[in-house]
Amino acid sequence: MFSLIDKEMKNKSKFRALVCCLADPSKNPRPNRIINLLNELNFTVDIFSHKKSSELKVNKEYVIPNLNTTMTSKLSRGFLKLFRKFSPSLTAKIKITEKLARISNLRKIEFKVYNLIVIENLEFLPIVMNLKDKNNMVICDLREYYPLEFENSFFFRFFESDFREIICKNFLSKCDLIMTVSNGLSDAYEKNFGIKPIVVYSTPFYNNLSPNIVCDKKIKCVHHGIANRDRKLENMIYMFKYLDNRFYLDFYLVGNKNYINELKRKSEPFKERIRFLDPIPFNQIITSLHNYDIGLYLLEDTNFNTRFSLPNKFFEFIQARLMVAIGPSPEMSKIVEQYELGVVSENFKPYSLAKKLNSLQADAILKFKQNSSVAARIFCYENEATKIKSKIEEIFNRKSKITII
Repeated sequence: MFSLIDKEMKNKSKFRALVCCLADPSKNPRPNRIINLLNELNFTVDIFSHKKSSELKVNKEYVIPNLNTTMTSKLSRGFLKLFRKFSPSLTAKIKITEKLARISNLRKIEFKVYNLIVIENLEFLPIVMNLKDKNNMVICDLREYYPLEFENSFFFRFFESDFREIICKNFLSKCDLIMTVSNGLSDAYEKNFGIKPIVVYSTPFYNNLSPNIVCDKKIKCVHHGIANRDRKLENMIYMFKYLDNRFYLDFYLVGNKNYINELKRKSEPFKERIRFLDPIPFNQIITSLHNYDIGLYLLEDTNFNTRFSLPNKFFEFIQARLMVAIGPSPEMSKIVEQYELGVVSENFKPYSLAKKLNSLQADAILKFKQNSSVAARIFCYENEATKIKSKIEEIFNRKSKITII
């Protein structure tokens, strides 16, 4: 694989790539892994993103300024969104979006020096497509079905949803490669916009671990990630009304402080069995999870994106050699059932999953963990990266006049 790229890189200077991300790429899994992959392929990688807070191999870092959260700034942003909503001009809508996302400085970057531009957020798509050189290859990573990303919010539906559809209709087809995280999302983009993204699972790198023995008197469950109200994390707390006393749960949460505090209050009746611990550093997630028995995620399908979710944490559970306990989310349950990785409840009610867990003994849980150990060799980023590498080589071969900087 990569005969063309390998040959060019031996004979000429390195390729250059720009990764655009509305997050800290040193902590955000998909941008982090694509940057590592590009480094592996001998690209010189620059980033246009929020400031990275930990080690990440990049050449130049273009930092997006922090959002001003004063009341005046919030009112100003509200007026800008209202103007964008009713403006008939696509150019004006795009300019306003650049200002709202604080990404206007992207216009100052010399795009022609890059062979590859990776877009990790939909907001970048119009500006990149308007500025790109004919030799730039553009990869767009659709980590959500963006027109419905926060569909439970009235403000999102009013201010954002229709414009995101406009972006998708006008610019997705101009990308060289489009990726997404699950088959359900890929099907939705194909149905609504006529493009079929390839599915690249949000898997971690392979870790050489073995499943730990399970103590039947104390079965250790874990959940980690963002505290988002749409995910109804309280359902995992309500499970403890029905769970045997053998089960314990640790939360490692980031995000909405108010929501986290609410979850803590709701867990008070079970404070001997539910703990809230400090978030796990990105590079320690797998080894920290490895200390547990069950990766728990009762994700009620409150909207389109939660219904077809196939999140990082799901694959991190597998890579950490845990049994997986989930609700009947179609993308996750298909993998759990195919590889016999754990249990899937009949519905999203806390009692339903508790009933499944109560029926398990230590030897059954250990068997599921052993199955995860087999699946970990399948669901690792090394395998997913081959999809991206193959597509990059295919596009580079097609763009025969590409300039090697």
